[in-house]
Amino acid sequence: MQRIKAFSDKLAIPASSIRYYEKKGLLETKRTENKYRVYDGEDEQRLKLILVMKYSGFSIKEIKELLSFSNTPDEEDCIKRTNDLLLTKREELLVKIANYQKIIDLLDLMRPLAIAEVTEKTTKTLNDLVNLIFDNNLKEE
Repeated sequence: MQRIKAFSDKLAIPASSIRYYEKKGLLETKRTENKYRVYDGEDEQRLKLILVMKYSGFSIKEIKELLSFSNTPDEEDCIKRTNDLLLTKREELLVKIANYQKIIDLLDLMRPLAIAEVTEKTTKTLNDLVNLIFDNNLKEE
């Protein structure tokens, strides 16, 4: 068992974030007799899952929903809702990956333009690429 300071240091996140996740119902608070928060290995794994999901673009509401599904894994409705949420998030991530790849391609194309003489043609090429990425991808988000 670790107190909040050691726990937050171990996972390299602020203690305030841990308290926030507790307040939102994502983590359950265990307390000692003198009311100190304490965390064990199970809490560590749950918080790591929360952090990975948050990094992946899940909202707090979505994370809470997914974590609540794990408490009732046998209910058919929960299985369907979990699957739907995961598939939706997967598709969103694939779109983001494709967008990031296009941005990397844009950066690669910009490098030679950055050292080239600025002309109407290079400016138009750059603007066309930026507009293509923006119009086809970023507007959809």
